[in-house]
Amino acid sequence: MTIQTFQDTPDGQASAAAVPEPKHIWITPRGKIVVFTGVDIPDPSIPLADITLSKWQLMTGILTVGGQPKLAAADAYIRGIVGVDAKDLADQIAGTGTPAQKVMWSHCDKFTRGMVYINQLRIGSGLSNNEMDDVFRIGVAQVP
Repeated sequence: MTIQTFQDTPDGQASAAAVPEPKHIWITPRGKIVVFTGVDIPDPSIPLADITLSKWQLMTGILTVGGQPKLAAADAYIRGIVGVDAKDLADQIAGTGTPAQKVMWSHCDKFTRGMVYINQLRIGSGLSNNEMDDVFRIGVAQVP
């Protein structure tokens, strides 16, 4: 199945409405219409506390909910915590995170909504609580 994205304009709304059923239409706060079909339709009955995302699902959810600006902010937040280890000394950036934050963002591959690190990422990337909830609702339906 597919996930289709349209601009929130009259033409985009008509295109989204024309997508065959079953579908789930979600309008982002940033002027996009996202249409989920088939197995990609988020299941709102799953409690957020029961959703576990891979890092790929987490970042894809952030991209879907917040677009490029929020994804870039999330990437910058994580890069700031972990740092950048480059061959050229001039390109290296020391991480500013605690040892626990560095270990978590470097090695963790499963994330739940209740993790304190997820709330820190939410704040660091400028997402609201509702937007981060949507990241998990949408991210769980993503399959690489």
